[in-house]
Amino acid sequence: MNYLAEGRVVPERVDLSFSRISFSISRPDRLEVKVTTEIIKSKIFIHVEAPAEVSTADIRNLVFTVVGNMVNYAGFKHVVGIAYEIDSITNLTEKTSLVFGAEGFVFDDRSEFGDRLTFTSEEFGVPNQLKNPSYLTNQAVSRATFELRNSIRYPDFTALHCRLAIEAIRNSFDPDDEKKAWRTLRGSLNISRDTIESFQDVATLQRHGKNMPQTWPQRRHCMQIAWEVCSRFMVYLERDAPLADYPEL
Repeated sequence: MNYLAEGRVVPERVDLSFSRISFSISRPDRLEVKVTTEIIKSKIFIHVEAPAEVSTADIRNLVFTVVGNMVNYAGFKHVVGIAYEIDSITNLTEKTSLVFGAEGFVFDDRSEFGDRLTFTSEEFGVPNQLKNPSYLTNQAVSRATFELRNSIRYPDFTALHCRLAIEAIRNSFDPDDEKKAWRTLRGSLNISRDTIESFQDVATLQRHGKNMPQTWPQRRHCMQIAWEVCSRFMVYLERDAPLADYPEL
């Protein structure tokens, strides 16, 4: 299957170009994908040759990684703090196009945890209702939501960002005694130790500079746990009491 992904450097007023390069990438499932990419005046173009077995979502994540590496390198060389977006992908073989939003689709499939997930996402087009204005000044909430947003935007580091989000909340229980803080978090939010530690190994490898790409099911597992921890923490702040009535996650 042949694909063309298109995107842009942000802000687009930065006149950034990157010469055309071609290379192959071996995915974790050992499928080889051929990539040709170029940036022309801050417009990003990526041609991908992939086996039919690779889903569009996986192609997007692969492209996001490749473009991220290019933009990071260009930012280093030019000394600028630029960002990037992937706007669309066209299946050149089947002549179909898909325009991307910024959604993470994290809760489209809730089958792993089922009713133990109490978080529900808000609908687009409906103004957000801030139940407690202190959320915007609470350092744990601010850091956790920052990391959760990054877990969607940077697929290869999802486990790390999710772990950092949970650690930010842990620190709010006791910044000086890590073991006590973990115990208090688990007891207050009714979350098992096994769940908290289920992706710790991958996050630790990523934290220490060891690349560890993840599949979509692995990423979804990390994000559902981290979102639920953050959501329960906000309820805990409102009640100022342990969530004994919540199902154990």
